[in-house]
Amino acid sequence: MSEPVNYFVVSKRPAFRELVRFILEWKYHCNVNTSDSESAALEYLRATDVFPNMIIYEYESDAYLVEDFIHYIKESGKPVHFLVLAEKINGKAQD
Repeated sequence: MSEPVNYFVVSKRPAFRELVRFILEWKYHCNVNTSDSESAALEYLRATDVFPNMIIYEYESDAYLVEDFIHYIKESGKPVHFLVLAEKINGKAQD
């Protein structure tokens, strides 16, 4: 059997984190870890020996560590897919 895919879900909403975990674990051979904030996510990523293959990040406009979080992932040099989900997009970004 192949190695499981490692997912990491970052969202402030517990119901969203658990729904994504349930769907991924039900449908795929994978490991799913979750975090409720960018700061906790950074701590996890810095401490883990098994870097996720995919990060699912639910962006919120008041997130104050999002730049640090994304910069750390980029600088890690690890092969990771990064999916950002956003409910609202700033008007300037839409143009």
